[in-house]
Amino acid sequence: MDVLYIISITIVAVFLIVSLTNLIAARSIMVTADNTDINQNYSVLIPARNEENNIRKILDSILNQTFPPFEVIVLDDNSTDLTNELVREYSNRYSNIQLVRGEPLPSNWLGKNWACHQLANKATTDYLMFVDSDVTLNKNAFKSLLNKFLKQNADLLSVFPTQKLKGLGDALVVPLMNWILLSLLPLQLVYKSKNKSFVAANGQLLLIKKNVYNQIGGHAEVKYEVVEDMEIARRAKGSGFKLVTLLGGNNVFCTMYDGFIKAINGYTKNFYLGFKTPKFAFIFFVLVIVVSMIYPFIAVWFKSDYLFHIVLIIINRIIVSSLSNQSIFMNILLHPLQFVVMLFVGLTSVIKTHSGTIEWKGRNIV
Repeated sequence: MDVLYIISITIVAVFLIVSLTNLIAARSIMVTADNTDINQNYSVLIPARNEENNIRKILDSILNQTFPPFEVIVLDDNSTDLTNELVREYSNRYSNIQLVRGEPLPSNWLGKNWACHQLANKATTDYLMFVDSDVTLNKNAFKSLLNKFLKQNADLLSVFPTQKLKGLGDALVVPLMNWILLSLLPLQLVYKSKNKSFVAANGQLLLIKKNVYNQIGGHAEVKYEVVEDMEIARRAKGSGFKLVTLLGGNNVFCTMYDGFIKAINGYTKNFYLGFKTPKFAFIFFVLVIVVSMIYPFIAVWFKSDYLFHIVLIIINRIIVSSLSNQSIFMNILLHPLQFVVMLFVGLTSVIKTHSGTIEWKGRNIV
């Protein structure tokens, strides 16, 4: 066997082992229905900027919860569409839904961070649940989350929702997020290990004790961080608080992007900055992943030994796809193209970050 074969199969074996550990722990890292009675008031906080296509769905799914929140506060972040009017309809009909008009964005803040900061200041309960407008929920989702949060004596809980894909463009990009999460990080270590390297958080749904939020400085401490969810999690873990990271399973869903270009732009915004590494180390890291996951499909035409390598890759993709409620067939079929996309997104993320040209929802963010 040549040196390249040994190196690449070692890397792929590590990816497989990590995904297997997540599969073994699957029950504890999934949001599942729970019938336990709990009695804790909590606030649902929704930052909304131009979300007229999503806001009804998230509000309807919140109203349908078996354990509804004490209050739902939606902040209209200077939307130019019908977001404000739609939320006002709900606030007029339901006493626990409140509409807040966002204040102008200060020059030293990013938009979502400023919106979440304002929302936290409005909340009146001891538990803050930040939820993005493109999230939808099954009726037992919040009850399950609160129960897991309390049972594990957690201080911060975050969910990676099951992603709903709209077409081929989404399928080329969106599955990469869960592949990275579940192939590089044993999620149990986020909770069990004190090492700050084992951190994963997703601002699409993030539950935190209000006193913990205030103690670590909340969004004010990460006001100009693009990947604010990870920074909040790092600060919480660095202060000795307990973190839990879950998968959405059949209870928490999200439709992140509508098409290939929006998905590329969304991942470009977060990919490089989320790893918090020097640019050349990040580029090397991405190259190692991409080469390890694509090269065997080329090399097997010249050396049959690479068939074993491919089998390991396929098993890894089956495990991650199953945990993510994604199509196994599509992820295996699109596998080489997905990792070409990963390389493109990684390089683009570095270039745009350092040139200050990343935009999101009409705002320049770096």
